[in-house]
Amino acid sequence: MNTRFCTPTAKIEFSPGEQFALHNRLWQGCPTVESVRDGILYAGWYTGGTREPSLLNYNVLYRSRDNGFSFPEKPLLVIAGTPAANKLAIDIQLWNDPAGKLWVFWVERDCLVKARAPGHLALFAITSEDPAAENPHWSPVRYIGDGFLRCKPIVLADGRWFLPAYDFKNDHYCWSVSADQGKTFTRQQGPKKLATAFEETMFCQVRQNSAIRLFARCSGGFIGQSISTDGGKSWSETASGGIKAPDSRLFITRLKNDRLLLISNDHDQKRTNLTARLSDDGGNTWKWSLLLDDADNVSYPDATELPDGSIVAIYDHGRSSFKEILTARFTQQDIENGRLLESPDSTSF
Repeated sequence: MNTRFCTPTAKIEFSPGEQFALHNRLWQGCPTVESVRDGILYAGWYTGGTREPSLLNYNVLYRSRDNGFSFPEKPLLVIAGTPAANKLAIDIQLWNDPAGKLWVFWVERDCLVKARAPGHLALFAITSEDPAAENPHWSPVRYIGDGFLRCKPIVLADGRWFLPAYDFKNDHYCWSVSADQGKTFTRQQGPKKLATAFEETMFCQVRQNSAIRLFARCSGGFIGQSISTDGGKSWSETASGGIKAPDSRLFITRLKNDRLLLISNDHDQKRTNLTARLSDDGGNTWKWSLLLDDADNVSYPDATELPDGSIVAIYDHGRSSFKEILTARFTQQDIENGRLLESPDSTSF
């Protein structure tokens, strides 16, 4: 194995300096959010430099102690790239595993390797088993594998983890699978890809029949979908699931009551009309929807379900213009009614 591709070079700043302050950022986007416990909510995104991508990019991680109603001005930590090594640190992704361990993933891009060639992108992570502590303990940095992760993993009914780190090596969707709670990962290949700028696939498993659904952004003006009924061994042909969407990231998850939550842009071309949808039949139909934001240039939703059943979504707005990271708080009842029953609670960075 060529250690150039699996040795991290990013620097983790546990006491971020003034250079990482909000007022010094010229752009920011691609956020992620995760609820842990005791009212603790984590949020992260990447920023730094004048644009994306840039050798000056870095990831920021924030923590809220009141379930996201407020956040401190200073990030908890920063994961910065290493310009001297021609490596970027980009696209932070948060995930709380079944044991309550918080995973902080990020991607390192090697600018000395040809774009989309083997070794161009590598995935790393740190974890904390006490993310609600005043000073969380973080594991050493760990290499997860090649690929680009920008979506949450899922845990299947049989205990396997599907980690949707995609690559550009072939014409089929690929991801990583762990059968030992994240100790090791192996690559798995699925259905044929649809055209897109970035795949950013997500999975959910339907509790009623254990079918696994794959959701993928694509350039056809709709969300691509494929289904496996045999645990991921074989897949249906990827095709439109009947939901219009631009070529942009979507978010899908199964809620605690087994309903599916989908958040995406309700437009076939533009990143506008960010909308939350609910399905109670495993994604066959989406009976209810709630418009979260009708502005232009709103994108890259991520979300987490809080212990009380409410949902906090996070997304970006005008990465280089407004430079906003926004949150929206709502309930399943809000989606069923098609409107917020109370005044919206939101946070802006």
